[in-house]
Amino acid sequence: MGFGTVVSHIILFISIVTVSAGFFIVINNYVQGATGSLAEQQERVSSRIQTDIEIASVDYDNSTAPDTITVSATNTGSTNIETEKTDLFIDDLRISRTERSITVQADTTTGNRILTKSSKS
Repeated sequence: MGFGTVVSHIILFISIVTVSAGFFIVINNYVQGATGSLAEQQERVSSRIQTDIEIASVDYDNSTAPDTITVSATNTGSTNIETEKTDLFIDDLRISRTERSITVQADTTTGNRILTKSSKS
């Protein structure tokens, strides 16, 4: 084996090691990004699981124009619910957060609130 063959083998070996290292760096960045996304998604799901709403009463008033539905609910979960990001569904009809007025009354227990939602139908 000549000197030229040894040099070409060394160059080929260095090239393969360099390409492999670059590949592993790219894969490592991808895995770290996917792991971070998965952790964030698990946190969101955990937060949703810790919510619980108990409907206290529902009143329908058709003597006003337009008709008014008042829903009183208690948040019995450990996660506070952002009422400005919550929609109301009644008989498969979505009442958007922009189509209703919301009154929030403080509860005596920390972290839980009574939500009173007045909706126009």
